[in-house]
Amino acid sequence: MTEDGARLPPSLQRPLMLASLTSCVVLIEPSPFDVLISVWLLLAALSGGFAYRSRYRVAMLGAAFFLLTTIAGLPFTPVSVFNLRFAAVSVYLVVVWFGLLFMIPRFGDQIGRTILRGWTISAVVTTSITAIIYLFRLPGFDIISRASRLFGLFKDANVFGAAIIPPLIFCISRSVGARGRSKFVWLAGAAVLAAGILLAYSRGAWGSTAISLAAFFGLTVLSRSQRGTSARTVLGFTVAMVVAGVGIAYLVQDSDIGTLVAHRSKLQAYDSERFGTQREAFAAFIENPLGRGPGISEKFFTRATHNLYIRAMVENGAFGFIGLMLLLLSTTLNATISALRSRFADPEGNTAVVAACLWGVLVESFVIDTLHWRHLWILLALGWWVPSEAR
Repeated sequence: MTEDGARLPPSLQRPLMLASLTSCVVLIEPSPFDVLISVWLLLAALSGGFAYRSRYRVAMLGAAFFLLTTIAGLPFTPVSVFNLRFAAVSVYLVVVWFGLLFMIPRFGDQIGRTILRGWTISAVVTTSITAIIYLFRLPGFDIISRASRLFGLFKDANVFGAAIIPPLIFCISRSVGARGRSKFVWLAGAAVLAAGILLAYSRGAWGSTAISLAAFFGLTVLSRSQRGTSARTVLGFTVAMVVAGVGIAYLVQDSDIGTLVAHRSKLQAYDSERFGTQREAFAAFIENPLGRGPGISEKFFTRATHNLYIRAMVENGAFGFIGLMLLLLSTTLNATISALRSRFADPEGNTAVVAACLWGVLVESFVIDTLHWRHLWILLALGWWVPSEAR
């Protein structure tokens, strides 16, 4: 159940860090991350770094079912550029997941830490810059925001808010055990990312943040068994929450921000249509349990389903839905068990960060379609990383 802990060669570590540093820059398609991670996977394949572990079997079976039903559904779908693109993105994300998954047995520590650190740096830097532009209405305001919502360097505020949650939890995890100047740096990063999530005005991201924080706190406390450690964890976590809370309270004092937060906290006029679409989509699944093909939801219904699970039912059918659930649940449970068992063998709390964020995405997926979120598939790969210290 442990990784080999081998050191990732510089020829692979540097391109992976570069790709991770671009993870929050996705204004264009394909994004720099897509290009760089594809190059990295090619280099990894040529280097012979891939390996397999038997514990992957359930997740791999689930991913294979999802992939096969995506491809098999195309002949039964009114084929258009949109449908083909939707299917292609699904295939690409599954391939990236497989590639990372097969590298983790040999270089899990290096891969996990490189991705989390690069992702966090990218999130903090881009959120800082775009938040300053947003708050002070500087040139570029129309590029990084729309309808008074901060998009960062993403195309959608919901995705932006969700994508910086793992870096937020990562910063908090580091701040818990840090001291002095290092603690201040991690807390500052957490405050910036908390502000970014607030300014995205995404109810899904707000809820996912709360769930991820609660899960991280619970996993961290439960995995610390020595006397006094839980108390230090609680104190460190509380300090991080207070710092983030003070920053949010300061922003909400602005009348425009406070008004928009209050407005977004309520049910919106389109929510009834969204839930109506979900009921309609579920009825369509009952009528055709084999699925209607990839990307059909946008064409078949008035609105998108805004629900990962119902979308998988409608488009991939019962077999594709079961496959996706096998992948999601087996990965989340593996990450959770790894976090609980690692105890002091994982002092940085990396497994707890990944597990907590996976729980947050699983719940958020009931109200937002997360299927093509790059960071979800990255988390699904890292969910199988067992730190080498946890032998």
